[in-house]
Amino acid sequence: MSKVDVLRRIVAGTLQHRKKTVDAANRQIKLLEEQNKLLKSLVQTQNSLAQTEKKRDEVIAKLHWEAQRTRTIAENIRGAVMAPIRQDIAEVMQAKQLDHLETLAVIRDERKSFARFGDGEFRLMYRREHKLKFHKNSPELMTALKSVLVSPHPDTLLGMPQVFLGLHWSIVFAETWHFVGPLVATQERFGNSHVTRPAMFDEYGQDAVEAWRSVWAGRDAAVITGEGSRFDLIDPLFGSLRSSTEFFSKPTDAFDDLPRLVDQVVSSGLDLALLSLGPAATVAADMLAARGVQALDIGHLSASYLNVLEGAALPEEMPTARRVAAESTAK
Repeated sequence: MSKVDVLRRIVAGTLQHRKKTVDAANRQIKLLEEQNKLLKSLVQTQNSLAQTEKKRDEVIAKLHWEAQRTRTIAENIRGAVMAPIRQDIAEVMQAKQLDHLETLAVIRDERKSFARFGDGEFRLMYRREHKLKFHKNSPELMTALKSVLVSPHPDTLLGMPQVFLGLHWSIVFAETWHFVGPLVATQERFGNSHVTRPAMFDEYGQDAVEAWRSVWAGRDAAVITGEGSRFDLIDPLFGSLRSSTEFFSKPTDAFDDLPRLVDQVVSSGLDLALLSLGPAATVAADMLAARGVQALDIGHLSASYLNVLEGAALPEEMPTARRVAAESTAK
């Protein structure tokens, strides 16, 4: 091979290598251009998302402002609508109502039975179709509740709810007061139904505990609940009892069982009964008072204590039943 051929071959190889290098560089440039396009697209997308999020936040802020404004308007309307009802409630009921500690003092010192009325009893009296999770309504229950409210036994202190200004009680009173008010007006004195509720322990703390303990200190009590009820005779509240004997009604619709239950308690010879039976307890307290037994509708008392002083759930958030504990406990 001549020198010329060698040089030609070298030049050809060099050119071919350069071409490959250029082609590779062009491909790299093309890839970089495509990456730049993708990056530009991503930047545009991010900018678009940022603008969308900004608009979203602006819309949310506006909706929040509108919701607050609507709520304020609704509160003002509710206040205006409820004003005449509140005035009537103040004159007919609140002016005659004992406070929490006064209620317990009367129960203790005058040995009064205590029949509590609340939102459930108001609605059961007023609306035939109203029912509770654990208690159906009936014409008989409606009549019995109304009878207790209008004509309680002389040894019965009626409990009326504390008047709150929140949405729930505004709805309850707006719905029922035109019916309940004239019935309430027949009485001269009321206790406070909320002595068994968390509000009692929120306001009075340990003083509330001592007031309750003084009601049954050294006494023997019949404790009346529905079978499987979650009610517990907790020591901080009930440790002052001398003894307790449990009596069980039906797990639901206890009102239908009251004649049997009242006879059983009276036959026991016990002169104090503690009731946790929902709306049936309101009627039972007055029935037992007529038979010479001091009967107290204590409702969610234990659960209310545990909620406020031991951090447990609200009474309404707790399960409605537990296992039955049928044995009597002597102290």
